[in-house]
Amino acid sequence: MAFSFTDKLWVKIKSVYLRITFSKFTAAFFIFGFLHCFAQGLIQSFMFSIDMNASSLATSIVTEAQVSRREMAWLTRSGEDFNLKLCTDIPYGQAIDSCVTVFQSGQPNITVPAGYRRQDEAESAQDLNPASDWSAYGSVNGVTVQLDGEASPRFLNTQCTRVLVYPQQVLQNLKREDIALICVQFWLFYMSFVAVVYDSVPHTLAILCARVLTTGWSAYSIWRLKDIDVRFRTLVSDASSPCHADLFSTFVPSRGPLEIADLLLNCTALVISAYLSINLLKVYTEHTFKRVGPPPNIMRIYRYFLAIFVCLQLSGFLLVTAMGLWIDQLFNTAVAFISTHTTIYIASFLFTAILLIPWVILGWFAVRRERRKLMTTFLVIGFIFIAGWSVMFYSQVYRWQFVQFPFFACITLEAFIVMIASCVLGAVCWRNFDKGLAHYLYVEEVLSSTDFEHAVFPRDMEKGEPFDAPPVYEIDLRMGPAYTDVIDIKSPPAAYTRSDFV
Repeated sequence: MAFSFTDKLWVKIKSVYLRITFSKFTAAFFIFGFLHCFAQGLIQSFMFSIDMNASSLATSIVTEAQVSRREMAWLTRSGEDFNLKLCTDIPYGQAIDSCVTVFQSGQPNITVPAGYRRQDEAESAQDLNPASDWSAYGSVNGVTVQLDGEASPRFLNTQCTRVLVYPQQVLQNLKREDIALICVQFWLFYMSFVAVVYDSVPHTLAILCARVLTTGWSAYSIWRLKDIDVRFRTLVSDASSPCHADLFSTFVPSRGPLEIADLLLNCTALVISAYLSINLLKVYTEHTFKRVGPPPNIMRIYRYFLAIFVCLQLSGFLLVTAMGLWIDQLFNTAVAFISTHTTIYIASFLFTAILLIPWVILGWFAVRRERRKLMTTFLVIGFIFIAGWSVMFYSQVYRWQFVQFPFFACITLEAFIVMIASCVLGAVCWRNFDKGLAHYLYVEEVLSSTDFEHAVFPRDMEKGEPFDAPPVYEIDLRMGPAYTDVIDIKSPPAAYTRSDFV
């Protein structure tokens, strides 16, 4: 009897449901992943809204003051002394002459040129955020700003408007960071779903590694917010600043509690995720090894097999995020007017974007099936990725963004580490080909596709209730895949409990 599409879909949904509810740990892992994705995504969305409002205020003032988009802010500090310059080129070597000092501690009043502006850069400040509670109007010597809650408007002179280029850059980078972290939450939930549905050990380990990284970044973000507050106060709101106006009075008080909540939630998620992951890994590995008990040498190779899969899962997301941030910087910041090798950067981006997913799939298939030619192709592409993105550090604009944007630097370093680890582990797995791992994985796959599968056991295994088990298949691991249909069927015991299988 032929099954309709609806019947097949219902069978698939039921299979997924059975895997999710297989045990209390699988159900808790899935539900926890969903709830954490929702809560963390909500917090990151609130932070994005705060960053958006503050960034829109700074951008509107800079726009009305007709400060050129070609100018980049370069802030240096020595203890509590700050020096802020605007540059039309990367401040390196002779190009440092392209910089103009707009603020220096101890010298609050510095006469600075008004800068230049191209006609095609024109943009109305009122178009940036029509629903905002403030407005900015340009004049010959500065900008008049009407802030919400203030009876009279404030006048910001030319020096102040040039100084605000730095807060604008910082706030725009925070928005990019918020978007990336929101995407991380959805990626983690997807990984949790795959880990539960496919009993995937690599996905489970990759989630745990990702949670360690996000928790570490949350802790750093709290310290960074305090440092941003010091910089903004020195440049904008202190009596010695050229603005002498608390334009970002609500930024730190609004964002601070959310960052603390973000850290607490990440720490809690890391602890819970670690507990659930450890129990899931026990279930997955013991379930696999109960079906086919591998010898010690296979277990050692199997660990390399799992390690490369974890690195491939992480490298895919990290590299995509790093590339997205770089391309955004290349087109939507002052780098767009400075870069002289944009075509090469775009070609590198397209090459990586096109080959990244095939590269990950190629590595998985080459290791699992022990295909030497495919592994050679995987390693060649991997070394091209590493070499190509390493050469990017020869670019001054790339190094500039790496130093000025900490989140981009962190993601880039993590992507490099996991890419290198993937290639090294791929080479290690290559050396262990033809030592029995491929056949072990094949036998495990054959048994998991038969009735010898936890999802078909109808009784409550958490309580140890007995049930009628399917026949036990005894397969000689020394035989190749061509002989796997030669099996011995033993008479099963009268009853089995959960401990016999997991």
